[in-house]
Amino acid sequence: MNNIQKILLVCGMILIGYLTVKSSHSQEIDASKSLELELERMAHQYSIEVISIMQQYLPAILDEIATDLRLEADKKYKCKLLEDTKIEDDC
Repeated sequence: MNNIQKILLVCGMILIGYLTVKSSHSQEIDASKSLELELERMAHQYSIEVISIMQQYLPAILDEIATDLRLEADKKYKCKLLEDTKIEDDC
């Protein structure tokens, strides 16, 4: 199971727990409160893990975004330069 799958699993568990807490107001308040506290603890723990994973992969993500933006800007500039010519090069 890779990191993204783990994150999605935890988010799903948190969502199910949250919905369970919201729908179980008729149960004892102590059980509801302890479940809520446990979910908050798990959410905190896994958000710290997600932050460390994002910190690890963020430079690569930003490099890819910068490359895509650079390529798009280059293409627009090239098309602008070739606008009044007979050359049709991907424009």
